[in-house]
Amino acid sequence: MDIPDQANRLLKVVHDLAPQVRSLSHEIETQRRLPQSLVNAMASAGLFRLLIPRSLGGLVVVNIAPGSWATALSTRLMNLHGCVPTDSRTFA
Repeated sequence: MDIPDQANRLLKVVHDLAPQVRSLSHEIETQRRLPQSLVNAMASAGLFRLLIPRSLGGLVVVNIAPGSWATALSTRLMNLHGCVPTDSRTFA
């Protein structure tokens, strides 16, 4: 599978998980952690492979947060919740 196909598949997975994340948002906020069911769904979908360099079998092509997997994960989760603007003009 080439990179655009992988990206499209992952975008679909994230889009499909969004309702589950929304429905769990109160629990996530009150418990201050992701429920195991959501972690399992994300792992099954291969989303955590986004944090692993391509050279090690992951999906990272460009490391957005060198040395900081927590920053990368937080950014991706905030983006999933719609908290991080995805329009590149926002950062121009």
